Amino acid sequence: GDPVGCVPWTDAMRRLEVRLGGLSRTIADSRLAQESAEDSEEWIRHSMLGKIQREQADVVQSMKAERNRARDVFWTPERQADAGRAGRTLESIPFCKEDSKASLDRDETEHEWKLDEQARAEREAQMAEKESIEQAKREATRREARREAEQMEADRLERQRLEAERLEAEQFEAEGFERQRLEEERIAAQEAAQTDADRIERERDRLEEEAREKERKRVVREEAEAARRKAEEDNARIEKERLRKLEEQRRRAEAAEKEAEAKREAERLAAVEAARAAKIEAERLEEERARRAEQERLVLIETERLEKERIEQEREFAEQRRKDDEARRLSAINDQAKEGAGLALEQAKGIELVEGSSPAGLRMAARNLENGLLARYLAESPGLVDSSDRSNWRAVHEAARAGNLVGLQLLIEAGADLNSMTGRKENGGTALWWALQRFGEDGDVVQLLRMNGAVEKGPTNL
Repeated sequence: GDPVGCVPWTDAMRRLEVRLGGLSRTIADSRLAQESAEDSEEWIRHSMLGKIQREQADVVQSMKAERNRARDVFWTPERQADAGRAGRTLESIPFCKEDSKASLDRDETEHEWKLDEQARAEREAQMAEKESIEQAKREATRREARREAEQMEADRLERQRLEAERLEAEQFEAEGFERQRLEEERIAAQEAAQTDADRIERERDRLEEEAREKERKRVVREEAEAARRKAEEDNARIEKERLRKLEEQRRRAEAAEKEAEAKREAERLAAVEAARAAKIEAERLEEERARRAEQERLVLIETERLEKERIEQEREFAEQRRKDDEARRLSAINDQAKEGAGLALEQAKGIELVEGSSPAGLRMAARNLENGLLARYLAESPGLVDSSDRSNWRAVHEAARAGNLVGLQLLIEAGADLNSMTGRKENGGTALWWALQRFGEDGDVVQLLRMNGAVEKGPTNL
């Protein structure tokens, strides 16, 4: 087992968790009442939303402080030593709810629900009273004023809601994002080291290949130079031999002139014949030299052709190796996503949903990389896979923007619409577009979306 263990989930943390769930339900009911109200001023007069939201923020802060206290108690010198040997930090040690006390007192839980029911009954009575008052307000000028006030208040409350949700998300996501950032930095460092090693290896191969190429060219040049010198020596020897023969013929001709006229004519004819034979020999030698030069040219052409074929083969091999690496990477991403989805499904079997499934919980689980909880939501309510908020944000958009590879695989297997667009008028962007903005073309979630036929479509001005 794990020598370090996990941080116990205290009773105080359980109470805060239950209270936070009750406040979230109360806020959701208040927002439903706001959406159905026609008179914003009247609704605000009976609403406790602002006070509830402040109380919710206080509970979130208390939960964070209680978690820090539990970690301080857990982090004894013995556990610090065990964590050091295992290469673990305090932030990487999870909380274990199953090792804390059994549960919160049942009476306290029932009291929380009764308070929620009482608040809901009071709101229904207030809404009934509002409707009776609305029937008396028929004047056109006051109705126009109410509509304007309602719009202004709705905008203000919407801004408060978004700010509260942002603060809450930042509180609960900080630890998960920090662990993810550290893991990404470690993987990036390993990849950078491997990249440097591959680059050095390629540079060494290139230098060795250049050295072999220079040596081969040097040998070819030396062979060509030796052949040229040999041809020049043969030509000089032939020319010297020809001149020697001509000189000897000239001397014989001069000696023959002293003889009889008949012998002079015969010697002249012999000299002419010898000159013709020497010319024929010179022409033969010239043809031999030209033939050798042509052979050398053909050898050089064949050498260049073979070199081009070798370079082309190396280029094709490098391209094929790049394609193979890309295919292996896509396969690894797909295997990683499916393996993580399988583990999340196994983890989901041990998760019990206290408050039931909700669209907001599904989207938050996808955004926070809580894949076991996400799998549990999908198993409990598969119809929520394409549920969205007012801005048409769905779980698939949250998972893509957060880089949640396993959560995205779970949503794909659940039949999520990968090409749906965010925005109130569906003019925001698809999941692939959001993933590209965050992680670029090489992101794992981008590759997984492309493998499953996702379309990249950005915001439009509809």
